[in-house]
Amino acid sequence: MLILAKKEKKSVITFLHHGVVEHYPANAKFYGRYLLDNYEITAQLLAAYDARLVFTGHFHAQDITKKQFPDSKKFLFDIETGSLVSAPSPFRLVSIKDGRTVSIDSRFITSIPSQDNFTQFSSQFLYEATLELVNTALDKYMVSTEQQPLISHQITSAYCDHLKGDEIAPDPIIDKDGFGLWLKAVAWYQKDLIHGWRTDLPPADNTLTIDLHTGDSF
Repeated sequence: MLILAKKEKKSVITFLHHGVVEHYPANAKFYGRYLLDNYEITAQLLAAYDARLVFTGHFHAQDITKKQFPDSKKFLFDIETGSLVSAPSPFRLVSIKDGRTVSIDSRFITSIPSQDNFTQFSSQFLYEATLELVNTALDKYMVSTEQQPLISHQITSAYCDHLKGDEIAPDPIIDKDGFGLWLKAVAWYQKDLIHGWRTDLPPADNTLTIDLHTGDSF
C-alpha cells in the first residue's frame, strides 16, 4: 500500500490482484471469482479510510470503474489493467501530481523480435482461443454446430473488445438473425453476460486524469 500525503490530507493507493468493484453489469453473477471475497464491504472499507485508487488485474481487461458511496460522499476507482500475455498487451503509465491529480496513460506492446506483426498475431491468437472456449461452452448447451457460428463470434468479439477497454456497443448488441428456437433460448439465458461485456461503465478506460479530492475525471 502506497500512501500519498500532503500536510493533513492523505490519499491512499492500493494494489490488489482481484477487483473490488464490478467492471460490468453482472460481473459478480458470471465471474464472481475475479472479484475479491466480500468485495463490496472491502471497497466501502477502503474508501472509508481515504483510499482513492485500487490497481487490480486478474481478468486481463483494460477497465476503470468508479464506485461512489452517496451516504459518505466517498469514492473509489478500481483500475484494472490487462496482461502483457494477452492482446492488446497493455501497460499503464501513471503520473501523480502534488498528491492531488493522477494521470493515467495506457500503452500497448506492438512489436517483439520473434513476430513480424505482433499486433495481428496476438489479436488473432486471443480471438481464436476465445472462440474455441465459447464453442466448447455452446456444446455443453447442446447448440448445434450449424447454429454455433451465429452467436459464438458475437460473444468472442464482445469479450475481446472488453479486454481492450473503451468499448462501443453495436446495435443490436446481439444480432439474432438466423437463430433457431433453442439458440434464442440460450442467448436469452446468457444475455446479461454479453450485454455486460458490451457495457462500458464510466469513466474512460485507457486515458484519463483523476482528481483525488473531488473524484472528478476527464
